[in-house]
Amino acid sequence: LVALLGPSAPLALKVRQDGDVWQLDSARIDGAKLKVAAQGQLAGEALTLGWALDLSDLGALGPGWSGRLQAQGGVAGSLDAPELVAELETDANLGEAGRGRLAGRLAARRAPAEVARTLNGDWTGQPVAIDLQAGRTTDGALTLSFGDSRWASVAASGSLRLPHGATLPQGEIRLNAPRLADLNPLLAILSPPTNGQPAPTVAGRLDARLALTDAGQALIEADGKGLTLPGAVGIESLMLTAQVNSPLGAATTDATLRLRGLAAGEIGGDLSLTARGPANALDLTADARLTSPTGPLALTTSARLD
Repeated sequence: LVALLGPSAPLALKVRQDGDVWQLDSARIDGAKLKVAAQGQLAGEALTLGWALDLSDLGALGPGWSGRLQAQGGVAGSLDAPELVAELETDANLGEAGRGRLAGRLAARRAPAEVARTLNGDWTGQPVAIDLQAGRTTDGALTLSFGDSRWASVAASGSLRLPHGATLPQGEIRLNAPRLADLNPLLAILSPPTNGQPAPTVAGRLDARLALTDAGQALIEADGKGLTLPGAVGIESLMLTAQVNSPLGAATTDATLRLRGLAAGEIGGDLSLTARGPANALDLTADARLTSPTGPLALTTSARLD
């Protein structure tokens, strides 16, 4: 907080009561790099509140960061069903995580329950468009939609719906990532370099699909090419197919994972894994054709988990 507010941050507050109306004429915090202001009123059960925030130097939040973030919004409506709106803009340079300009909006209300979040702009010269919506329908179902969301070339789409009283949602989510390396600036934000170790990086192409059916099945498919994963792991091709019946109950699984051109340190080769059967008697099979400094290695093994 000292980096944001400085050694002393003036606080000004002016509140008055006029009958059953409480008026917040002004509330301000004038910190060294963070300034916050609010005003509004509470009249009976009706609330109106506006606020603004100005973070003039993002360097207060992280080493090597610079830029500015500004936000404003308001809360209005009855106390038992208020509506919230917030907007933000930033021009930020986050060091190894890159630089960009983003603008976002959050809108939420309690009745009917809805939340919408958008974020648009560019990061490291690549487009960013996030469109998330969640809510509860009149019949009590919970919904989540990704719209047409993307971070550079990495796109996520689809929607899920959890009917009232159900334990497993229904719907489909797709991930299309022709250039996984576009996620590296985001990974640098989520897992920044520490103790001289660089942030994790990924590369290659990956397409994935998750479908949850009304029959209680989970279907998973993934296909990858030229993958590079954290830990210096390389995979020339990846294919995953899985079907899980009753995943939240007496699950029955039929899954196959095939890795071709696997490289991890001095070990490389091909690997296939299968899992079939109920959770209390799951049959596992591994088939590996590997090379190592000591020579080639062929391995086929099976086991049962019960």
